Amino acid sequence: MLGRIYDPLETKAYNLTGFDKMTRTRRVNGEKALTFDLHKTPANAHWFDQLSHMWRVDWMGEKYIAPLIGDATEGNSYVRQVDAIYRLYDDLRNDRIYETFSGSRTFDAMMNFILGGSGYTFSTADFFKAQDFENFGNDFRSELFFTALERYGAEFTESGMHITFRAKIGNETDYQYRHKFNIESVERQIDALDFSTYARFEGKDGLVAEYTSPLADMYPLSNGGYRHANSGEPDDRVTNYDTLYARAKKAVDDSLKIAITFKFEDMRAAGYNRAVPKEGDSVLMVEDRLGLKIRTRIVEIVEVFDANGNVIDCDVTLSNFTNLTEQKKRQEKAIADITDIMEGNKSIPFAALDRELQRLANQIFATESQVEYNENGIVARTKNNPDHMLILNSAGLLISLDGGKTARLAITADGIATELLTAGSIYTNNIKIVGDGDYFYWDGSGLYAINKQDETRRVVINSNGIRVDYGMIEVKGEAGTVIIDGTSNMHKILATGVVQMNTAAGDNYASLSVYHGLGYTPAFSCYMQGDSTQPDENGMSFVLPRHILGSASGGLNLLSLVRAEADPNRLYIRVHRANDYAAGLPAKTLTFRYFIYKEVAF
Repeated sequence: MLGRIYDPLETKAYNLTGFDKMTRTRRVNGEKALTFDLHKTPANAHWFDQLSHMWRVDWMGEKYIAPLIGDATEGNSYVRQVDAIYRLYDDLRNDRIYETFSGSRTFDAMMNFILGGSGYTFSTADFFKAQDFENFGNDFRSELFFTALERYGAEFTESGMHITFRAKIGNETDYQYRHKFNIESVERQIDALDFSTYARFEGKDGLVAEYTSPLADMYPLSNGGYRHANSGEPDDRVTNYDTLYARAKKAVDDSLKIAITFKFEDMRAAGYNRAVPKEGDSVLMVEDRLGLKIRTRIVEIVEVFDANGNVIDCDVTLSNFTNLTEQKKRQEKAIADITDIMEGNKSIPFAALDRELQRLANQIFATESQVEYNENGIVARTKNNPDHMLILNSAGLLISLDGGKTARLAITADGIATELLTAGSIYTNNIKIVGDGDYFYWDGSGLYAINKQDETRRVVINSNGIRVDYGMIEVKGEAGTVIIDGTSNMHKILATGVVQMNTAAGDNYASLSVYHGLGYTPAFSCYMQGDSTQPDENGMSFVLPRHILGSASGGLNLLSLVRAEADPNRLYIRVHRANDYAAGLPAKTLTFRYFIYKEVAF
């Protein structure tokens, strides 16, 4: 059956019959809706009167919830009018998040915040830059969901309970829509109510970016001034001029709304499956009567189905298009060569393949196989081991080593799942490996390990070396002893600083202390800045070596002049006269640098 209908708990299921005007609306933002009229027939009489709000509708594999049910009398009976929304929308618009947060969030962290606990899983096919938010949350999941999509510039598709996010859904197609070919009528709407030609945006600390449209002089106000865009309040989160300028330009460029809607002559029922519109697809439209030749994107599709599921009416709305008459750059010779290879006009030399690819190719060519055609599709088996098989049909491709009981590789429109990945060269210009706390991103310039909660915390590895931003390096020896723990620096330094000591002429000693509060006696080192002092009038040479090492027992007493020691709370530095027969200390200002380590002294 094309459709099924269920009670709210899905304990009862019925075939969907007796409907007409079945209309499905699909939009590029992921929104879907279903409306239809339901007539009482012998096939649905046993559930027709029971139908009520929140019943569930399954149409062509898509799940909908019917919050709106209307009844209208018709002859001796009545017609039930059903308005259903996509299940994802119903789930998100009726579930609320009460927590809030402020600060920067990566896209994955944001979606974990919004979708966590909703029952929906997600994956991200593109990279989205982290965004800053202020008191975000305390709202319905749907409001937070679409606000986040707008901020990050993301779009999505959904299959079952899994959502896939991309920078742009749909495909760049070569489909053409033309009058007298597959278009019946065309409508063009231009909305200039909020049309602007100038924008001034403000960021943090007086940062200002302005943009003036090339059309500003063509569409002035009565006083000759520009048409100003709504820039809102200054945004203290923006500190970069280019970011602010891009916002100003986008506000102006997107202010003129142009939409084209055409009635599509759907030929799927006749077996013609090319040029079938899909939301998000980029297509070519040629309409001589309006002087249009544009590359544009499908943003909405409204389809009407008959009782057999055939499309009998289809309206397609286009938007966000650019003029195709602009000259394009010529393709590089390498691209032309690749095109020739893809079309079979040129072959790749076998020697150019990596060794692993050559091995796999030889294995394929040397294998004897047999091909079957059955209800599963095309089945290719290895003759000497029939359990090794490949199945190919319109849904995808599967490789099994146990006669089809389990799949070692599966390729469908939803993605690739494999246990058999063996590669010669993998080109990594846009690969992201996502984990619970971090993700790894290869963009061709290096390998990035990035914290999902704060993208400034990262490790970058490339041919220039290793860079750690707002993180640490930990090194352990064979016995598990931490050699470098990275919490301060390479030497495990707890504290360092410079202190000064003033000695008075004739005193026997002077001292100072530095508080560390570790609770244990640490190892340390200190030295006096400068090489030596000049002999004073008493002939005493106040000479100190640069490095004065200390320990828990009191340190190394050099020339009986300088002594350093530590206890569980403080580091002490003392200066003594050379001996009981020497004169007192001279009047000096001595400068010491000290290092207190995390290691326990011994």
